[in-house]
Amino acid sequence: MSSLPALPLFLLLLALHAPRAQGRPLTTCLKLVKEIEAILNKTPVPSQEPLSINEAFILTNNSFLKRNLDIFLNATNNFTDGDKIRTNLEVFKTVLPTSTSKEKPFSIKNWGDFRRKLSEYLGTLKKWVC
Repeated sequence: MSSLPALPLFLLLLALHAPRAQGRPLTTCLKLVKEIEAILNKTPVPSQEPLSINEAFILTNNSFLKRNLDIFLNATNNFTDGDKIRTNLEVFKTVLPTSTSKEKPFSIKNWGDFRRKLSEYLGTLKKWVC
């Protein structure tokens, strides 16, 4: 007697008992990013100086997501609207892989620079996490 007909049934039952992934729902992730973007887009809007090639590479590279997040989290301590941004960014700490790169990190000079760089980083974060 062949066990072939029982195999698909066994696999189906096994799949039903498998643990589900514990990621954040897509709507929650996008909601957090939208809240941060709303804070960043408050007037006055900073000048839109282009990022250097090196900064753009670091902010858009998936290998640096966790290290960049740590830089932004530290920088939020220096700004008035930093508390809400920090609260939303903290959520992403658990889902980002640790960076192993030795690339020199970027620096944040002021609120305008922070806004510009964080906006770029959020675009990369949305593509990777959301």
